[in-house]
Amino acid sequence: MNETFGQRLARLRKEKGFTQEDIADKINISPQAVSKWENDISSPDIQTLIKLSYIFEVSLDDLLGKEKKVLRLFHQKKEKILIK
Repeated sequence: MNETFGQRLARLRKEKGFTQEDIADKINISPQAVSKWENDISSPDIQTLIKLSYIFEVSLDDLLGKEKKVLRLFHQKKEKILIK
């Protein structure tokens, strides 16, 4: 089963030992907003995603759950287009 963004965010937060309030304080939002993200009710904007990637020390790809297999296929298709 693939992890949703909210599940991934909650896992990363817990791995770092942060509460929802800790995250909210770090990026100047309400703890309710963090809760909504973790429950997949809403999503953070791009600027907030960047801040979250710094807080959790992960790339945006990792934060968003981008699979390496998908990236590999993208680059293979891109190379084929460039070669033609």
